[in-house]
Amino acid sequence: MTDTKAGWSLRTTGRIDIERRVANLLGRSEADVSEVVRAFLSELASTLAGPNGTRVELRRFGTFLVTERAAAVRRNPRTMEAVAVPARRCVKFKAGSALLGVVQTLRGEGEAA
Repeated sequence: MTDTKAGWSLRTTGRIDIERRVANLLGRSEADVSEVVRAFLSELASTLAGPNGTRVELRRFGTFLVTERAAAVRRNPRTMEAVAVPARRCVKFKAGSALLGVVQTLRGEGEAA
């Protein structure tokens, strides 16, 4: 898939792809790395889902933030029927400075000289 505005291709990278790259980088088995990645993601999710877990900050990488969305009445665009949407918790991610710097550099959007 290509983003016509930005002019770059989009490819989805999954958890398994990342596990393989990290295993190769560290010279560890994929099974060991997979165990660590799964444990990290599980702990991240349980922290955010917990009663006190509304924010997880990974310095310079980014911050995961749990927000509350209020209940609302929306309209089905096809039928124009009113639909009640219940209140819910959402997870937002705000990229940190190091992540933004890497992404901008890789996309050719580095700082002007």
